[in-house]
Amino acid sequence: DGVVLGILAVFRQDVRPFAEKQIAFLRDFATQAMIAMENARLLHELRQRTGELARASHMLRHVRDAIALIDPEGVIVENSDRSGRLLGLPPELAVPGNTHQDVLRYMYRRGDFGSELPEEEFISQRRAEILNAGDVTFTRAMPNGLWAEFNFHPAPDGHLLLIVRDITALKEQEEHIAREAEMRRFVLDNLPAGVSLFEANGDIIQINDAVFELNGLPREVFEGFRNISEIFRWQIQNGQVSDSTGDVERQLAERMARFSDSQRYYEIHLRDGRWVEVHWIPLPNGK
Repeated sequence: DGVVLGILAVFRQDVRPFAEKQIAFLRDFATQAMIAMENARLLHELRQRTGELARASHMLRHVRDAIALIDPEGVIVENSDRSGRLLGLPPELAVPGNTHQDVLRYMYRRGDFGSELPEEEFISQRRAEILNAGDVTFTRAMPNGLWAEFNFHPAPDGHLLLIVRDITALKEQEEHIAREAEMRRFVLDNLPAGVSLFEANGDIIQINDAVFELNGLPREVFEGFRNISEIFRWQIQNGQVSDSTGDVERQLAERMARFSDSQRYYEIHLRDGRWVEVHWIPLPNGK
């Protein structure tokens, strides 16, 4: 191909030309040497690739996620989870050689997707949706009690990379946090004292029921409020705070200054005659 791979140099003591047979022999020898060098290079590359594939296969076998490569026809080329544990599949269905269609058919018959569409129509439609949607991620609860996160990544050559993560522990943690938050909310809403949590700039994080009752604040109005300054302004404009000057902005500035005061304590005399004692407690995180 016009590429120099090496040089074969031959010398002798006599000053005379080489015979044609000698030249032909040396040319054949150089050709064989070139072929041997090329074969050695290809063998070296093959061994490198084989080693890389062996290492990649070993890594796939020992990851907790299920990683599957599916060819354009739907045939499973490789799958790290040969047990079928994450999807609750029979082990014989999770091995290479089976198809994505086989897996969908098994899950359809198991009842994972309902029965609105006939089986084969559902399988064709599901395959088409996945292949045409690009990169897709979604989560679902599996019949075996696990939560799985599905990640589909179609390749330009028609292959499909599927990564399924076991997120059961994450879901359980989220549910635990949600239950704790619900319990905290229940406790706060049943306290006789009003309890609120604000950011350092006055943004509202949480307000319990007693705050509305003690201050006579209408819930329908306060649903749209995001900062305590809006609460103060409403109280001033609606005459809930005793002040005869009518200067809304001055009163608002005073209330906000007290909100930022390091002493964090004051009393408010409401128009209905009640006195409300307010304690502000700075938290280490600035709230």
